[in-house]
Amino acid sequence: MTLGKAVRTRLKWVMREIDRRSPHGEGRLLAVSRHVGVVPRDNITERESRSESLDGYKIVRKGEFVMNKMRAFNGALGIAPCDGLVSPAYSVFSIRPICDGRYLAYLLRSSWGLGEIAQRIRGIGQVDQANVRTPTLATNDLGNIVVDLPARTFQTAMANFLDRETSQIDLLIEKK
Repeated sequence: MTLGKAVRTRLKWVMREIDRRSPHGEGRLLAVSRHVGVVPRDNITERESRSESLDGYKIVRKGEFVMNKMRAFNGALGIAPCDGLVSPAYSVFSIRPICDGRYLAYLLRSSWGLGEIAQRIRGIGQVDQANVRTPTLATNDLGNIVVDLPARTFQTAMANFLDRETSQIDLLIEKK
């Protein structure tokens, strides 16, 4: 498998923000973790949601990209594994067919991607000194990150490889 010709583009041409709201708060609550990406919230905690109602929460469809704007610099982003709801404070994006969303999530959670995000964080303090209060990554700032996207087939093969490897690591950790 070869990389093929890479396409250099800004993320704003790869992803589009979506803002669909749940009028009645019906759906499975998803969490965005810096450790595991996007997962059903009940997979990582048994605590009840802080909010009494999920009315107005954002609707997410399986395969969409979700980012916690205040924790993106720590890797709190990923692809939704199922339909659900996320906090109104999160950003939800559809991904154009030129890109495998899983590849994009791995790329942005890499040291390169986190560095690009950290450069764009706004708030009081500095990210590198871990003293930022109210750190936020604006959608426009995320959209200005320039990426080199290899052929879609390569992206998918790489994401499949990383999915397999990380699940093997997760199994080893669970056994230990």
